[in-house]
Amino acid sequence: MNSSPSRRRRTRGLTHRASLTLILLGAGLVAAAGQSAPQPRREQLLNGLRVLLLARPGDQGVLIKLRVHSGAAFDLANKEGLMATLADAMFDKQTRDYVTEELGGRIEVTTDYDAINITLAGKATDLNRLLELTRNAVVNTQLTPESVARIERADLMLMRERFLNPDNTTLVIVGGFDPKPLMRTLRESFGGWVKSDRAIPSTFRQPDPPDERTLVINRPGSSDVELRLAVPGLARTDRDTPAAGVLAIIVGQRWRAAISEFPGGSGFVTLNTFRAGGILRMGVRLASAADAAKALEAARSILRDLSTNAPNATETENAKRGVAAALEKSAADAEGMANSWLDEHTYNSPAVTAPETARAVAALTPADLQRVAARLFARAPVASVAVGDAAQLRTELARAGAVEVFGEEAAKPQPKPAPQTPQAKPQQPALQLKRP
Repeated sequence: MNSSPSRRRRTRGLTHRASLTLILLGAGLVAAAGQSAPQPRREQLLNGLRVLLLARPGDQGVLIKLRVHSGAAFDLANKEGLMATLADAMFDKQTRDYVTEELGGRIEVTTDYDAINITLAGKATDLNRLLELTRNAVVNTQLTPESVARIERADLMLMRERFLNPDNTTLVIVGGFDPKPLMRTLRESFGGWVKSDRAIPSTFRQPDPPDERTLVINRPGSSDVELRLAVPGLARTDRDTPAAGVLAIIVGQRWRAAISEFPGGSGFVTLNTFRAGGILRMGVRLASAADAAKALEAARSILRDLSTNAPNATETENAKRGVAAALEKSAADAEGMANSWLDEHTYNSPAVTAPETARAVAALTPADLQRVAARLFARAPVASVAVGDAAQLRTELARAGAVEVFGEEAAKPQPKPAPQTPQAKPQQPALQLKRP
């Protein structure tokens, strides 16, 4: 039965209006991404230290961020934690208390796979003091004997000499200061920092695929369960990383909807991207082992569905708006701007900055997201871990696949006895005739 011309016109009108709405929404995201953000003054000392300055006349505060562009990925084999220990040694407790209590400021040191990040914030009048503390942290790092297992002081000294160098570091300062006298101070303070005499290659062997059995960590007598899943992600500079960020929001929305049926179920989805790859994590706390098995199947189903079917238009636009809002908030914040500039130096690419990421997100379609989901989830092994009572989890999770209990050796198959073969009868010696 054919529809009437008036009905066809109404349908076309609705389709055109819906398309126009999506086009205008995408244009709005592009416009937000293209808003002119303040650009820093870029300098470089003779020793290779890159300096980015954004002066804000009248600002009573100042923010200092220093990033060493080498992180935990450079830990020595079987001595994980070297770079984190080196970072922890940069400021002792006395210095931390001085900044927070006497100066009323903030001091943070974090380490991830790609970098060591130092943040100091305080009053603009204390800028020189904060710079001196920053300089001492990287130029005169005090390495006392450590108690960390498998790590020796000589290891830390080696890491300091290899990675704490000005040509491997970027310094960002935002706030109320005069750039000209500040540059003189920086040359006097950081100019004597000796640059590296060799470059450390940033190529790494990718890890082996994870065991797809669910690893159970026993917590005897526990009534609740912590469930975690992880899927390999994309590198920070991968062209599909913006799409992966949008997909993470969609996965999170579907995941929270799936676990809402379980009593007390509260979950999360996070996405981290680094130089050599990334990781998507899903997690939930549940009230029983039976719920953990159902949640595990739900998580796998969400990833499978996205790898074969494109998300609908509503999901796509909501997720894009979520990413755009986060980027816009970051761009309006001094620390967010500084992090974006530092990322450009860490990954040697302007594509990782907030404005460029926003432009890439605005152009995404459901088909783009399905293509990237297939790349991420179609054949990638999913690692899963459950923490709870092993006796209950072993039985319930076995319904969803193979299970391994941490600390228990897998039962080794007994060698099969060799088949018994009948013994051959000894041959009778041939008769030898004697010549007469």
